[in-house]
Amino acid sequence: KTLAQAQEALQRHKDNYITDYNTYTLSQMYEAWSKMHFEQLTKSGAQGYKTAYRYLDSLYTRKFREIKTVDFQRCIDECAEKYSRSQCEKVKQLCSQLCKFAMQNDIVDKNYAEFIKLPKKQKTEKKIFTKDELNLLWNNSDDTRVQLILIMCYTGFRIGEVCNILIS
Repeated sequence: KTLAQAQEALQRHKDNYITDYNTYTLSQMYEAWSKMHFEQLTKSGAQGYKTAYRYLDSLYTRKFREIKTVDFQRCIDECAEKYSRSQCEKVKQLCSQLCKFAMQNDIVDKNYAEFIKLPKKQKTEKKIFTKDELNLLWNNSDDTRVQLILIMCYTGFRIGEVCNILIS
């Protein structure tokens, strides 16, 4: 009937929806999220998120509901100073996953990671072997290390892919 009664009703409604998650820090939110999310991932997928999480260290003790885009952006910018864009993408992906988890639990209203700006992609020129260098490799092809290099040159496989083939 009155403004005071309406505000009181809203406060009662809000108090009923407060959960433990509302007081969680970023670290606590990450722990809760990772327990559920890592079950669906491969070992390397989970490791990618664990690595990305390290770049959020300046936010570990902050209450998650108080973290905004500018805070995430600062972490991305620091990451971009030292590491590749792909690493920054992984950090952004983690931030987005945490925000979605927080939205599901009524802690935040929007995905603040959605507004993060990633550094521009830098084109790198690929350096390939010259004919003389390839000939030198072929002249030493009895060495198993050289054989692996030749396999990678002619197949396009990466080091990790060749190593996985050898292990399997």
